[in-house]
Amino acid sequence: MVSINYITNINDIFINFIKNVPEKHLYYSTNNIVQKIPQYVKKANKKTIGKANNLLNLYMNPKLCYNNEVNVWNICLTQNNFMFNLPFTLKDVIFIPLSYNIKYLNTEHLLTTFIHEKIHIYQRYNSNNWNDVIQRTTKWRRMNIDIGGIVNPDTYYMPYSYNNKYYAYITDNNGLKIHWADIRTKKSVNINSKYDHPYELTAYKLSEEIVKMHKN
Repeated sequence: MVSINYITNINDIFINFIKNVPEKHLYYSTNNIVQKIPQYVKKANKKTIGKANNLLNLYMNPKLCYNNEVNVWNICLTQNNFMFNLPFTLKDVIFIPLSYNIKYLNTEHLLTTFIHEKIHIYQRYNSNNWNDVIQRTTKWRRMNIDIGGIVNPDTYYMPYSYNNKYYAYITDNNGLKIHWADIRTKKSVNINSKYDHPYELTAYKLSEEIVKMHKN
């Protein structure tokens, strides 16, 4: 049975994150966290998350899940344009802006979003297995370097290179947007590329495929 926990206190979670990514614009206060969640949102989320949970149990490779805790969902609703007003994860918590949640309530888009974010949690706690898949099936290669200045918690801990020339990373100025740097100099470069960070690519691809398989 699916278990949904609404998190309203993230001090410890976020303080640990801030230590690794000390960007000023990431400052938050308790006003960023929704304390009183509308009952109609909880009711709708229970249905959508229950469906997402069933689909992950049905289609997800168990080796890519952590501790098989598919049935536990920790949700934190945010407001006041926190983290660019976009969904993301920290530790095993999925952060969803309340306005985003309401806008896409009871939609396939929100279903896909919940699955996408849950996949990011799997990636965080099973990085070796995910990295193995990426290494075997793509041209991306993990890099053991500290590149700093990164704000997307779903990718910042995994810098990857593509074709051994550039690596992809996330910067703060334009929101959660992919940027590139030269491997040798670590300086930003302007290149036109269709490629995104492999953790994002796999999360998008798998979540969309899972929902599509369900529809068919």
